[in-house]
Amino acid sequence: MGENPENSTSSLFQIFREYTVIPTNLYDEQYCIGLNFLEAKDSFRESDGLEPITLATHATSDMLKTLENMPNLWDGPISVGIFLDIQTSNALEYLENLHKCVPEFGRKMSIHFAYRISAFQTDCPTVSIPKSRISCDYFLKNQETLRAEISAPFVLTFEFHHKCFFFGHQIENLPFWLETSSKSPEIISWQIPYSNVDWEPQPILHKNDPYNADYFPSRIKNVQSLIYKLCRANYTFHLLSHVFDVHEGIKTEDTKYSKAVADHQNIYARRTARLRYAEEMSNLYPDTWEKCGVFAL
Repeated sequence: MGENPENSTSSLFQIFREYTVIPTNLYDEQYCIGLNFLEAKDSFRESDGLEPITLATHATSDMLKTLENMPNLWDGPISVGIFLDIQTSNALEYLENLHKCVPEFGRKMSIHFAYRISAFQTDCPTVSIPKSRISCDYFLKNQETLRAEISAPFVLTFEFHHKCFFFGHQIENLPFWLETSSKSPEIISWQIPYSNVDWEPQPILHKNDPYNADYFPSRIKNVQSLIYKLCRANYTFHLLSHVFDVHEGIKTEDTKYSKAVADHQNIYARRTARLRYAEEMSNLYPDTWEKCGVFAL
């Protein structure tokens, strides 16, 4: 029997309708980057014309449960880059369901993704991501909703990594910061000194401010290198009231896996990244090394 051309056209059109097509760009000759796979539905721009503060972070697919809860921890736009491999590409479909079915997630979250190209690739393809066919009712009924009904125990506020890396996150006069933020709606800031080469506060930066050195491997002072660079560039640091990022869970020590990854990354960092970074800082900011100290791994 001959095929009905009308049916063929309709079927083909249906196939294209069931995929989200995302162009990707090559970065550092190693990675394909897909931007704005999912975009926040709220711009968070008020009548005063000021830009909102965006929480920008990254994750792998094993952190999906943490990502689900992020809209409850940050009152503003959130931008997340997801690193994928062949085994975890279906994480995008899961995130698409969250974006569609959970109002706060869809309102605040913008999702981007990255993956490493193969040794035989020289450019990045357009990525076609299947659109989910399941209903929100089905999706929500199958989430682990019970954990949201369990009340967490009362714990006094303290700095991130207080128990295992305090000197990297210490906040001067923490009680004053908390009290100032709770007693008045007026937002204020005050200058704090650059602490040490291990200091890694979460900075709020403009897109034209310096970026961190992207050749520093994860876990090996990649945040500290940015803070040190800002110091060398003669930036001052100011603590802003009313801006908090809450981290659930308390890390008391490194896991064996974390230590193994850090040891592996440290070999490259000490051989290559440290020398390159030191040379860059000397060339860009030759007059500020006494102010900020010597960067070390």
